[in-house]
Amino acid sequence: MSRVLILGMVLAVGLAWLMAVPAPAATDDSGRVGYISVQDYENGINSPTGHVEMAKLLDAMITGFEWANADLGNEHKDLLYCEPNKLPLTQDELVAIVNNYIREDKTQGYWPLGLTALSAMQETFPCPTGQ
Repeated sequence: MSRVLILGMVLAVGLAWLMAVPAPAATDDSGRVGYISVQDYENGINSPTGHVEMAKLLDAMITGFEWANADLGNEHKDLLYCEPNKLPLTQDELVAIVNNYIREDKTQGYWPLGLTALSAMQETFPCPTGQ
């Protein structure tokens, strides 16, 4: 295979990847891309077109927390929060947990959504001492 053909294939795959990846919602004060604040989340979750995307994003964040919890548990370290094993949460329930946390005014609009979601899960499913 010629170098030109290989380079062309690499460029085609790279361009396809760039077109498939959605643009970030915002940047934080340091200019990092991908930063989503509570305000960005509220704007999205309350709009007909953004609701599905924000719910998926929140679901993905919580899945990341669950993976982190599984790793912490395997290493016998304190968990981030202690969701009951027999309580599989739906995407709508996760959205309700975070929305209730925000509604109770425990966060500010500029806070990162990830920190807010983690705090909401920790408050909703606190761990017994030493777990």
